Amino acid sequence: MSRVFFNKKISTNLNIHLFHLSFTSFLYAALAWLSLLYGEGIHLLFAGMVIASIAAGSVITVVSIFHFFVIYVIVQMSGLISAFLYSNQEIFYISAVLAFTFSIFVISNGYKQYSSIKEMLRLHGQINDLLDNAGQGFLSFDKNLICESSFSTECKKIFNLQELEGLDISQLLFSQNTADKELFCEGIDKAARCDDRLIRDMFLSLIPKEQIINNHSIKIECKALHNGKFMLILTDISKTKTLKSKVEHQLQVQNMIVEVASNKNDFLELKDAFSTFIKDLSSDKDVSAGAIDRLKRELHTFKGVFAQKKMIYIPSYIHEVELKIRNISFSSEIIPAVIEANLQDEFNKDIAIVHSILGENFLSSKKAISVEVESINEIESKLTSISSNSEYKEQKEMNDVLAKVKKLKYESVKSMLTPYISYVKQLSSKLEKEVYELEIQGDEDIKVSTKIKPFIKSLVHLFNNCVDHGIEDIDTRANLEKDDIGTIKCKFEVVHDVLVIQISDDGQGIDTDKLSLNAINKALVDEERIALMSEQEKCSLIFTNKLSTKDKTSIISGFGVGMSSIKDNLEKINATYSIKNTPEHGVSFSFFIPLNTDRNADYSYLNRCENICNCICEQIGIFMNETLNIEVINTKELTDQIFENKYVQAELYGSFNGKVIIVFSKEITNLLTSTLIPDGFNELDKQCLIQELPCEILNTVVGLSIQYFDKNIKDTNLSSPINYDNFSLMNLGKKGKSKFVKEIETSYGRIICIVTQREEQ
Repeated sequence: MSRVFFNKKISTNLNIHLFHLSFTSFLYAALAWLSLLYGEGIHLLFAGMVIASIAAGSVITVVSIFHFFVIYVIVQMSGLISAFLYSNQEIFYISAVLAFTFSIFVISNGYKQYSSIKEMLRLHGQINDLLDNAGQGFLSFDKNLICESSFSTECKKIFNLQELEGLDISQLLFSQNTADKELFCEGIDKAARCDDRLIRDMFLSLIPKEQIINNHSIKIECKALHNGKFMLILTDISKTKTLKSKVEHQLQVQNMIVEVASNKNDFLELKDAFSTFIKDLSSDKDVSAGAIDRLKRELHTFKGVFAQKKMIYIPSYIHEVELKIRNISFSSEIIPAVIEANLQDEFNKDIAIVHSILGENFLSSKKAISVEVESINEIESKLTSISSNSEYKEQKEMNDVLAKVKKLKYESVKSMLTPYISYVKQLSSKLEKEVYELEIQGDEDIKVSTKIKPFIKSLVHLFNNCVDHGIEDIDTRANLEKDDIGTIKCKFEVVHDVLVIQISDDGQGIDTDKLSLNAINKALVDEERIALMSEQEKCSLIFTNKLSTKDKTSIISGFGVGMSSIKDNLEKINATYSIKNTPEHGVSFSFFIPLNTDRNADYSYLNRCENICNCICEQIGIFMNETLNIEVINTKELTDQIFENKYVQAELYGSFNGKVIIVFSKEITNLLTSTLIPDGFNELDKQCLIQELPCEILNTVVGLSIQYFDKNIKDTNLSSPINYDNFSLMNLGKKGKSKFVKEIETSYGRIICIVTQREEQ
């Protein structure tokens, strides 16, 4: 009765109730028997009734046997009343009333509890149905990692077991993964001993979130319950991961197709170059250290460019090959290892995707700008031949046409660099770096020979380094009070016939100490030489083959061959570089590419004369400005020559055979005399100095100009200059095959430069 009044929770285990029933029945029978023998022991009957009532009141809460216990109580009470009647006890009426009242009370309250429990079990059944059909596994376990009896149907499917109660949950989840198992056990143990809810949830958040169980990917969530118990929510995400993988693959395919379709000519060049590279491997017998280093650089560059083109299979495969050959000790085994790798087969997987979407014919057409490149070369060759055998006037016009034809093969520098915009964005996302979109600054009309394209493609290694080595993570940048988002810039311009490309970032700069230490450890440079190096020279170590500031390699960088590939391509086009390094603030690389490298030995006589004349006039302008503080107002080509009385000339020989002549106006001559010849000489000595002064000036400016001549005429030498009069000058053009004349106008007078080439050359 007290349990009913105070609504105390009792066990619902049927075995416990059956034990109570058996015990109270035995006790009740004993008391009833004693009451019959000793009629005066009424108190024993009362005790028996109380015990029987308590037992009956307890067991009737078991719904499934409710009616059985109601009958049991009625039978017991009837037996008691019969016993009283049989023994003629006076307590009969009192006991009958008590028995009847108690029976009504127990039955009515039991029915109420029966209805309540029945409703509760109905709701509980609905919840179980929901959990069993939710597609997730739900189970509970204690702090000792032992599973309890309650778990959903999905758990049986996940673990392929019908019964989980009493099993170790850590063994069920991580039977094949000891490290994750230890992490799980440690997290649960710390969470169980923690009273703070937030800290407990933090420990639970550190346990493994995903595990492969019976070949299925299972997502794991853990919740803390009361009394040191925990609940697991298990979700089979195998189909979701498969779908996600398909979506990601489709996105990769789309990105690759967009890149190939939008830069078709560039991809065709890359495809042909890679095929040639693979073909040459079979016939390459050179296993020298230089040849192997060149092979590694080419392979590394192809990996970077393929990644830039967003190829799916070949970049990662080349990375695997690089790792493989890196561990090969003998040079003679490296080329066979690369051949055995079947790079072409892996590349064909990407090509097959392109064919399936863009069609078989998309990659079969030849590279063209407006016409086929071969046709432009034929036209150029014919024009060069005609020009070299033409007279002065026709030659000038022909060379103008020839220059325009050559430029048909030129490509925009900006279009060459533009693919790096998307590449930097893709790479920074892959490395989880925050970087602003790459901005390429430069005139779109600047077009250059395609001979610099290998160098442009090798810049992929520099952009890799900017993102991977240079730009710091957000926390580091915040500590340095930098913008959370990193910046990489690229700009280009043409200065004095030199293409200048500058690439910079605002990252951590080059760690010259670490770079120097790595160079010493790899025996690339000795300590004595490092000690004598300037900061600029230490920065230049970045271009050393097999040297990197990274301790670990990745598919992006760390092999130490990327930057050396850039230097190798720079040397091929006679280009130079400079590095401006500011630790913790960034680094800037400047590349200086002379644009006259595109000219060749078949260029016309007139073009050679023009090139030499332009270089000399440039140095004359510098001389006038720095020595005499005279500004050059204008320079122009002359066809009708009107010369002064005196001039100076010198012979040019070697890779160019001809003459250079400089004519000074009277005003310039007087200025040179008054400025450069000091006082104190007698008249005779002064006249000798006046005669020698123009010769010295010619010797100086031409000597400085030779380094800027076209590549094919840089081996030109200069004879001693001589003074001449106007008569010899008037007949100059009759003996020369070609000549070029240019006038320099200054605020004090004019200077004329004439370059001629002898006919017999």
